[in-house]
Amino acid sequence: MASTHAMRHARPRGLGALALLWLVWLTGPYLLAAWMGRRHGLVFAGFLHNPYDNFTYLAKMAQGWRGAWVYRLAFTTQPGPGAPIFLYYLALGHLARVLHAPLLAVYHAARLLNGMLLWAALAYAVRRWFPQRPWAQRLALGLALFGSGMGWLRLPFVRAEMPPDMGVPEAYPYLAGLTNPHFPLMLALLTALVLWPWSGPVTRRRRALWLALAALLSVIYPFGVVVALAALGVGGLPGWWWQRMSRRLQPAGATANWPAAWHRALWVALGGLPYPLYALWAIRQDPTLVAWNAQNLTPSPAWWVMLLALSPALPVGLYWMWEHWGQGRLPAGYQAPAWAQAVNSVLLSQLPLALQRRFFAGAYPPAALGVVAGLEPLPQPARRRWTLAVVGLSLPSTLLVLAGYLILMAQGSPVLYLTPDEQAALTWIRTHTPAEAGFLSSPETGARIPALADRPVVVGHPMETPQATQATAFVRQVLCEPGDWQAKARAARERGAAYLFIGPREAAFCQGTPDEPQGLPVVFARGAVRIYALPAP
Repeated sequence: MASTHAMRHARPRGLGALALLWLVWLTGPYLLAAWMGRRHGLVFAGFLHNPYDNFTYLAKMAQGWRGAWVYRLAFTTQPGPGAPIFLYYLALGHLARVLHAPLLAVYHAARLLNGMLLWAALAYAVRRWFPQRPWAQRLALGLALFGSGMGWLRLPFVRAEMPPDMGVPEAYPYLAGLTNPHFPLMLALLTALVLWPWSGPVTRRRRALWLALAALLSVIYPFGVVVALAALGVGGLPGWWWQRMSRRLQPAGATANWPAAWHRALWVALGGLPYPLYALWAIRQDPTLVAWNAQNLTPSPAWWVMLLALSPALPVGLYWMWEHWGQGRLPAGYQAPAWAQAVNSVLLSQLPLALQRRFFAGAYPPAALGVVAGLEPLPQPARRRWTLAVVGLSLPSTLLVLAGYLILMAQGSPVLYLTPDEQAALTWIRTHTPAEAGFLSSPETGARIPALADRPVVVGHPMETPQATQATAFVRQVLCEPGDWQAKARAARERGAAYLFIGPREAAFCQGTPDEPQGLPVVFARGAVRIYALPAP
């Protein structure tokens, strides 16, 4: 009774305090970015981490706002018929239309909601892993939410390559919560399917829940289904081996049951595989999506770089788990699927596939919980020393990412901000041009027009613009190289452009003054921004 009473009182001071700190983490940098933008006389575009990919999600929401349930490539003036993919963001766009709310507001509301769902999923996991041990719950949850790896050690030597623990947000809650809505939701679903113990009999209600969670995961992040199946499949091997060994001591005719993890894997497969298989078929029916998929490459660095990105949590946890195993005892909270997920993330990221980095998703939370499970049985002095070492080595990458945001804010970086002239131009485009009117601009501006003005562009994203390299070369020829503007205008029209956008990003793209259009009417002019109408063919 006393221990239960103590746990009740520890929860608000521990996990509840971490919930408040987590909420501050999710909101504080964005509020600061908006405030700093006003001080610079700039407009915060709405994104901190990897804005270019996040612009694509906002563009998908814009299509949903117009009523679409089939996504057509937004970063090209020649989209194909499309396919029912990115359904989550299309659904958010529908929700924004029903609520009469700005897309960006719905986007960040979903990000905050899903971030808190991730906190709740991890909080439930640590309470089940470490019952009646509030200190372990607080440590495991804090490390899972805010910890990262030791990629910071490579920064002085390899500056051209962002370490995975600073650049792969789908693997780390601290980055996922700041990036977009679907990463924290994906991590919450993986936590529920893999990290929750799910002890007790496999009931019909439990099967239905696994089926539903896997189906939702397949829509949110199809690669997460593969991650979950690999973790449950490999995580069931110890139980299967133990049952085989124990059958030798049982009477003749005794049978062994499947490991619990394999029961879960079956229902995850039934719920999670149909939609990705259908989506893959649908993508192949659209040539533009085929081209997009062909250049949608996310390679991983070497295996030791990925392991360093999970250090010290993963190797330290594995070391102490092996020590406990050798002593004939395992610490409370041992979960084979969780360890399998953490180890698999390094192995799967090395598969010879174009999208190998996608399989690193959800890598850090099981490593964080696992290292606490490994340290828990140690004597208190040793446990304290190891804990300080693990926490001290796991925070620099997190703090460096935050410092990077602050530097960009202080500089008024165009990565984060729009000028008032650009903001006015985007508003004019949204309200004064036809919905299918294409724009020719630099890739930097082209990344923002589909998201913030809902208009297609000739080039805007290295993956979501088919043949992006060739399109960028064409835009450079039109904007930067002197030539006959009548011929340039005809070529731009053939590419599907109806307007020409020239502003500060185009000057940076041309590394000087863009070639001044001759004979084209100016339809918008403010400050350094000009929009020209291209003559109809």
